[in-house]
Amino acid sequence: MRHIAHAESPFAGSISTRANVASAVRTSPRHAWRARLSKHEGERVPVRIIPNERGKPPGTLADAEVVFAPDAGPLSGLTLVGFAVWERRDGGRSVTFPARQYSVNGVRRNFLLLRSSNRALEAQEPLRQYILDAYSRLEECA
Repeated sequence: MRHIAHAESPFAGSISTRANVASAVRTSPRHAWRARLSKHEGERVPVRIIPNERGKPPGTLADAEVVFAPDAGPLSGLTLVGFAVWERRDGGRSVTFPARQYSVNGVRRNFLLLRSSNRALEAQEPLRQYILDAYSRLEECA
């Protein structure tokens, strides 16, 4: 494994690898056009759409990331990953949110990583629609 040394690292004594150093990971020119940031008038939180070109798993249209603006306070400069746009069997589209799987007594369950503070599922709907709109805009441009 190749290690990269950084003098300005805030984590003194930690090992920097290609996996945990942002400057070490570069996007190749071949992949640069795949991740497209949605551009919509007045958009404060852009959505990056990464089309699924391999078709695996079946039904997945794209991955999506929410990119926080420079003025987003402690979230500025961060990206929330783990969203996916899916095609439903009836022809519609849906969005899945970042989740972690776990099992209790052999039964698989999902723990949502992004959820409302009052546990209301309808609180996710505006973000779900926002991601679907960004995907639709990207699709119109293609």
